[in-house]
Amino acid sequence: VILSSCNLFKPNGNIKKLWFSGGENITMYLTDGYWTLQVIADKEIKKEIYFTVEDESVLKLRGVDRHGLGEFTTIGLGTTKVYASPYRGSSIVAEIEVTVEVEPPPPHTQFYGSGTEDDPYQINEKYDLLLLKDKTTPRYGVEQEYYTNKYFELRSNITFEDYEWEGYIARFDGVFDGNGYSIKVGKVERDMSSGFFGKIDINGEIKNLSVDIDVETVLRNESWTANDDYAVLAISNYGKIQNCIITGSIVVQDYVFKQKRYVMVGGITPWNEGIISNCLVDVEITLNGNGSMMVGGLVGNLRGGKVENSVFIGSIKCEKQPDDLYGVGILIGWDQSSLGNIHLDNVYYDFIKVDNRTESEKELYDIPNEICGIRYTDTPLNAFGVSDWSTVDFFSWDQELWDFSGEVPKLKLFQ
Repeated sequence: VILSSCNLFKPNGNIKKLWFSGGENITMYLTDGYWTLQVIADKEIKKEIYFTVEDESVLKLRGVDRHGLGEFTTIGLGTTKVYASPYRGSSIVAEIEVTVEVEPPPPHTQFYGSGTEDDPYQINEKYDLLLLKDKTTPRYGVEQEYYTNKYFELRSNITFEDYEWEGYIARFDGVFDGNGYSIKVGKVERDMSSGFFGKIDINGEIKNLSVDIDVETVLRNESWTANDDYAVLAISNYGKIQNCIITGSIVVQDYVFKQKRYVMVGGITPWNEGIISNCLVDVEITLNGNGSMMVGGLVGNLRGGKVENSVFIGSIKCEKQPDDLYGVGILIGWDQSSLGNIHLDNVYYDFIKVDNRTESEKELYDIPNEICGIRYTDTPLNAFGVSDWSTVDFFSWDQELWDFSGEVPKLKLFQ
């Protein structure tokens, strides 16, 4: 036996040891990224052993002696042969084929970190997000996690393939800090409510996050008649959403309006009773049908709370109706907030983009021309359409967060 063991060091420091003998095939399963490979010579071999490979750009090993001392190296995805031979002499005394394959890693069972403000749970890759979704999903016989007063931090940009992400993070009561990174979900098809988060609870907070999703409704259950809510970020908000970029699209097909009692759609959320501040929203909403709607570029149904210091540069297109657009507003669908509270403050929308349609779209679609579709109070709405952003006075806005030097305002954290 020439080579007695092989240690695999993952980036997080975990060690997996493989034992083998000369001529034996070894399979190592890697996810994206790299492992560190250390090969240790058998204790009976006293001479220094050199390792060579067929493709030297993949793996270089040398100088590992009988005490396991030597250089660490990195092996990437691929297949290579490792040869061991004496320091002097030409004969090959052992040949080991190292086959590197990609397979789904074992299911995540825990997050790195302790969930405190100083040591938050780490979101490093898509499997961490899938774990968070799994933990918050209600299932019979399994305790549902809300993560009240727990902290999460996104550590990298994460991208899902189209249709890879299903469902949503059902109920979240902790703090999710995007840390200036983005989550791109791609296309999703939903026959029920849709958003990246489900309910952001009263202690929940989503901040410093960029989320991009393209949502399209599909018909899977003709008997389903309950209300449906569609959004990019969250189905409902009772907590805080701040310093976020929300982009993507929402397409609601005609059959949804025929089935449902109400259809609520919001670029950020269809249902808000919390605080939304310093958000940039670029979501295209298309309603291919007529019915009872609560639809707004930012919020579908503003039941309470407040939206402030935010910008909408997306658009809403509605299939033409015989009467006025019912329950559809540029920013808010239905405003049901309590009397006397200013609940839409320092909010702007791109008037040019909202009204920018092709001739064929003008024949098929109408657009809302009111900031709010339906109102239950006379409280002033401090919201304005803008055709030239250079004329807007953003003096009261946080200059540390926003960059107003371009064609439209931008959040500095994501530049």
